[in-house]
Order: sequence, then C-alpha cells, then structure tokens
Amino acid sequence: MPNYSRELWELHMECPVKPLSINAAYTLKRKKSAKYRKFEELMALELQGYRIPKNRLPNEMRFKLSIHWGFATSLSDVDNPIKTLLDVLQRWFGFDDKQIMRIAATKTVVGKGREFINFTLTEIQFTEKKGVRNGKRSISKA
Repeated sequence: MPNYSRELWELHMECPVKPLSINAAYTLKRKKSAKYRKFEELMALELQGYRIPKNRLPNEMRFKLSIHWGFATSLSDVDNPIKTLLDVLQRWFGFDDKQIMRIAATKTVVGKGREFINFTLTEIQFTEKKGVRNGKRSISKA
C-alpha cells in the first residue's frame, strides 16, 4: 500500500533518447563515459523549458516515477538505466533521488534506432507511517 495521499504536480515526457545503462555510464576509474556525457546533453535538450513550479521547494517534495523504456533488444535489463535517468532528473530539477518514494519501470522492444524514454514524474503528498504495520516486529535467531 503506498504511503501517499494525493498527487500534486506531474510532468510527463516522451523522449526519443536511447536509454543508457549504468554499466555504460562510467569508465573503470568512475569517470563519466563519453556515452554518459552525450546522454546528459540529449536529455538536457528534452528537458529544456521544464521546471518545478515556483511555488514548490524541490528539496521538500516527494515523488513517484513511472518509466517506460523502448529498447533495441530484449536483452536490456529494465532496471539498469534507472540510475542514469534519476541522476539527470535530480540535477535538472534540483531534488535528491532519496526523495523518490516509488519507481515503476516497464520495457518494450522497439528495434535499433527507435529507442525511447517515456517517464512521468509526479509529486506526491507523502505521509510517513510510524511503527510496523500489522503487528509487532519480530527478530528470529539463527
């Protein structure tokens, strides 16, 4: 059960950008790869003009993120490009990825040259639940 009560602000984007796996994002020395820098440039072009509303403070917001990837091959993992997309979104909009409370990702195989990223970033009203649901917390001994 989600712990949010309502949706507040939402951005839906369809980007004709090839998803970038976290494996391809960095070199062995944890430096950004050329592919990652290109991915950032392409996403910046797509995000141009989009901002969080001025009446909201990005560092106080909570979000859910829905992603639909269009991959060239069925061998691509649905979870690998999540981190690269999150990094771009958090830099662009000024939030921290720890503020993402829920992520849903799906993939479609579309063939080479037709890859895409469709995502919906939704601000949610987060309600923090204290304690453990449905009874007491138990610790088992091995």
